[in-house]
Amino acid sequence: MAHYLPAAGAYLAREADKGALGNQIVDWLQTLEHKWPALHFGEVKIETTGEQHVFDIQVYVGELDPSAIRVELYADGAPGGDPVRQETTRIRQLVGAVGGYLYRGSVPATRPPT
Repeated sequence: MAHYLPAAGAYLAREADKGALGNQIVDWLQTLEHKWPALHFGEVKIETTGEQHVFDIQVYVGELDPSAIRVELYADGAPGGDPVRQETTRIRQLVGAVGGYLYRGSVPATRPPT
């Protein structure tokens, strides 16, 4: 029964106010599907400072709201280890680029950056 209570609570939240939250989720998914093809990456710069690899990543989101996406660094796990996923931070909008932003993230320099 413990597994059904969170699902029931989530359903009730989506159903409240004549399904307002559910409608927002559907609208968000449709917007994301329509605008996703415009999203692309630009230049990636990697600098190793001390014990960290620092990644600066240009991301062009087009008409997507940049707060609606998350840019992550990902690396397969070393043998016997888990994969590495590290969220980046949106630093600033790129000058002269509509929908272009600079994201920055860092990971330990215990392995090659690429």
